[in-house]
Amino acid sequence: MNINTSIENSHYKVLIVEDSITQAMRLQYTLESAGFIVTHSENGANALEILPALKPHLMISDVVMPGMDGYGLCREVRNIPEMNYMPIILLTSLSDPDYVIHGLECGANGWGLAVMMK
Repeated sequence: MNINTSIENSHYKVLIVEDSITQAMRLQYTLESAGFIVTHSENGANALEILPALKPHLMISDVVMPGMDGYGLCREVRNIPEMNYMPIILLTSLSDPDYVIHGLECGANGWGLAVMMK
């Protein structure tokens, strides 16, 4: 890792919304190693509570979560005027193109395929 990259990223805040602590820790480690400031939320409802104060530059959310799924969270975030600018990436093990299209229709900016740990 380049130390200059860490310094350049050190003011960017990323919110990870992931119910799997293992997946969240892996992603958090990777992002923090690159110098990002990372906050983890275990579900969509909690993410909505902390968003206004946190004001992240990017949100990465799982799709399949108990309670509010990533699609619902994406729609809710897009209804918050001061958060409408924020890029949202949905990360999931779902690979059917219909899931991708649905995510984009809900307001996601990108889609990632998660590799699940065994």
